[in-house]
Amino acid sequence: MRRFFIDPAKVNGLTGIISGAEARHIHLVLRLTKGCMVELFDGRGNIYQAVIQASNRLEISVKLLNKKIFVDNGTEVHLGLALLKGKKMDFLIQKATELGIKTIRPFISAHCAGRNAPTRNRRWDKIVLEACKQSGRPLPLICHPVDEFSNIIRQGVDCDHKIIFWEKEKKNCLAPQMTKHKSIFFLVGPEGGFSLEEIEKARSHGFQTVTLGQRILRAETAAFCAMSIIQFLNKNLDCEDNI
Repeated sequence: MRRFFIDPAKVNGLTGIISGAEARHIHLVLRLTKGCMVELFDGRGNIYQAVIQASNRLEISVKLLNKKIFVDNGTEVHLGLALLKGKKMDFLIQKATELGIKTIRPFISAHCAGRNAPTRNRRWDKIVLEACKQSGRPLPLICHPVDEFSNIIRQGVDCDHKIIFWEKEKKNCLAPQMTKHKSIFFLVGPEGGFSLEEIEKARSHGFQTVTLGQRILRAETAAFCAMSIIQFLNKNLDCEDNI
């Protein structure tokens, strides 16, 4: 069954209206017509089974047949990610959404090669929405505006466990850190890695340095690997998954 986003403001009792780009895609590309069944999510945890009542390129009228409310009881996992070059950020935001990461806080650090642009957050929001539709995730990942590293470690996320991945850490591995936590905030650096000064500042704000092993990974590989392992160790990828 095809899955689409519906603005919660356009849900009224047992009826709803899909508009904008979603309506154009349904009507002009997919050519779904009256009587077609669809699944809808509103970004607030509400999931609807619905049937199309009327369709044009501006809006799709639907009848809501049933509603399910999603409640996320899993460990909250938050990612602080140094700004990377090119499409690497787009890729990681897509994968973070699919893997169930709760928030991403992009930041600029000493060795960042990536550059910020005002249009980036709008593009990232679109990537998140499409990834939610593809993966079946009811609650979208929240992607915050790009910030400075110093703000991220000082004000970023109030979690009960905070870690920073560092290629020069030789003792602390990831698995022993993953006893059951309510929330985890982890940082992954840029292509050039974190500076020693940044590592010391992070430690002074309660971050534990952790290694991903003996190999030196690319920044995007390290971020993808860390997300997957942390979600797995916290049972967020179990069969009864909190996506």
